[in-house]
Amino acid sequence: MIEISKDLVIVADGHCYAVGKPVKKQSGEFFIQKPRYYSTMGQTLRGCVSIALRNGVADGTITTLRQFMDEQQRLTDQIKVLLTPLEV
Repeated sequence: MIEISKDLVIVADGHCYAVGKPVKKQSGEFFIQKPRYYSTMGQTLRGCVSIALRNGVADGTITTLRQFMDEQQRLTDQIKVLLTPLEV
């Protein structure tokens, strides 16, 4: 499991990557709440940006279009740096 934030993680199996909120069962097992599925890590990281932006609007930390655009650019720049070693 790769922790992106306290409310967002990436997990994988033999077929895809899943992104969502980690929830711990009483048994101690984790599962992903409302998972979204992606084929590549590039798609997965771009999906994380989209989810993070949506969460920011939903929780009130992003309240203007300018804030949204600035945060989108900041996150996109971070993703580009992370993706550079993956590009062949």
